[in-house]
Amino acid sequence: MKTIYKYIFVLGVAISMGSCSEQLELYPEAQLSEATFWKTAADFKQAANEFYFYLPRPQDLTAVTSDSDFETDDIVNDISSGTNIVPTTDARWSRAYSRLRNVNILLRQANNYSNPQEISQFVGEGYLFRAYLNFDLLKTYGQFVVVDEVLDVDSPQLTAARNTREESANSIITDLEAAIPLLPIESAIPDTDKGRMSSQAASALLARVALFEGTWQKFRGNTDRANELLTKAANAANAVITAGEHELFKGLGDDSYRYLFVMNGPESNPGGLTKNDLSEHVMVAKYDRIIRSQRGNISHAMTSYHSSPTKKLLDMYLCEDGLPISQSPLYKGGNPNDPAIDAEFKNRDLRLSNTFRIPFNEYCPKGQCNIYEPILGSNTLTGYNWIKFVSSEEIQDGEEGYDSPIIRYAEVLLTYAEAVFERDGMISDADLNKSLNVVRARVDMPALTNAFVNANGLDMRTEIRRERTVELAAEGQRLIDLKRWKTAEVEMPMDMLGVKIVGTNYEDDPTAIYPGLKDGYLLFQAASTRNWADKNYLDPMPEDQLNLNPNLGQNPGW
Repeated sequence: MKTIYKYIFVLGVAISMGSCSEQLELYPEAQLSEATFWKTAADFKQAANEFYFYLPRPQDLTAVTSDSDFETDDIVNDISSGTNIVPTTDARWSRAYSRLRNVNILLRQANNYSNPQEISQFVGEGYLFRAYLNFDLLKTYGQFVVVDEVLDVDSPQLTAARNTREESANSIITDLEAAIPLLPIESAIPDTDKGRMSSQAASALLARVALFEGTWQKFRGNTDRANELLTKAANAANAVITAGEHELFKGLGDDSYRYLFVMNGPESNPGGLTKNDLSEHVMVAKYDRIIRSQRGNISHAMTSYHSSPTKKLLDMYLCEDGLPISQSPLYKGGNPNDPAIDAEFKNRDLRLSNTFRIPFNEYCPKGQCNIYEPILGSNTLTGYNWIKFVSSEEIQDGEEGYDSPIIRYAEVLLTYAEAVFERDGMISDADLNKSLNVVRARVDMPALTNAFVNANGLDMRTEIRRERTVELAAEGQRLIDLKRWKTAEVEMPMDMLGVKIVGTNYEDDPTAIYPGLKDGYLLFQAASTRNWADKNYLDPMPEDQLNLNPNLGQNPGW
């Protein structure tokens, strides 16, 4: 495992990056010394090790980036308010091509290696990471210049227009399909190399990519293309399911979901378990407090004033009977006879209490135990606070060592359910039971069935999307989902509300500070200040890249 933690500077790659053209930030080829490198399988493994540092840390998932839940309908910033502008520069573009060059160098050198079988795993990793980097470009800009070779100073890609969206997406899918047979199954990876990519990781990423692009196309009227991609998504997810290499973590009973995200050594959880007890992570960025700490402080960030979750998210969690709060007799929130501020947390999906802090319960963030009492205007903006990703260990800032979940098995199960439903317009109970209901079973929620949906006047698509939203909350998927579903124009321009003030104990609290009220609830951003235009579905190309190569073209509306 430690080989994954170590940051290794690859001599050949470092030299190749020494001379570069600024045009497009697509670095041209420089002299590469091959006297002592690219001669053994160990050299290729060492080069591939660098790619693992391209994966995000847990705090990157919750930072204000294009992958973050915290710039959507859950928080206030330029993205959620629709006030972002064309940037002068954007490191996401230039950094991607810098990293793509490193991957392409490995793939080029592999063509010259005398024993291809000996390095096939690392070639597979190269294809996977090239797909991963390009998928970031697809999500962000919609189209990109497909670069599958090491560029020289006169390479035509340096002044080329971006490839079409279909060509861009297909290049990602092609790379992942090439990676799958080259990579080992998860159980064949030795303990010393745990964290390296498996064939299941490549299939899971293929499922994510195909679901993203398939639903993007479906909700923009391209049905044939959508169905082709949704079939790929369902098949790739099913490949992970039938492989039997992963399962949901259930080792801590009702607390399993909470501690899944902060699992470290035996002191990190009440059961004394370790990362070796997890098999839910299909694709993961490995960390270690001593060898490779996160060098951040997600426990602090997730409990900060400005990271407070919203009532909108809280209201999406079902009651224990499987019904939404608008229909369930078990819902206690808003009861004029019960002014307790924790009433709305009662009788709810277990994931709510494993994601949100419940008022007047004891928590031990960073080893400091206390009774959590929300103080409006002090420790919470909305009246709500996270417990997900918050460690209970007594550790110094920047020394957190739990892993970053890039793709969990739960997401694969939910991808299968959504892909089947969106392709077929329906989903059988059998398919629900092999996918979405496995996720529900971990938290003892009733199974979702067609009969239950029909009997209660529910909508299957809404329930599938709800399940994804609550299961993957704060894992960097929400904005991507709103974009691919083409619902951001509805979901983003809404009043952002917090806890109920009128008729609860907050109303009589003289220390409570809040910006405003709407229908008795804390209002921290009015819908009138939240804008969403069609142009926001894609980010703008940065000015410096357009100046270097006008053929790249700006995205619509920018």
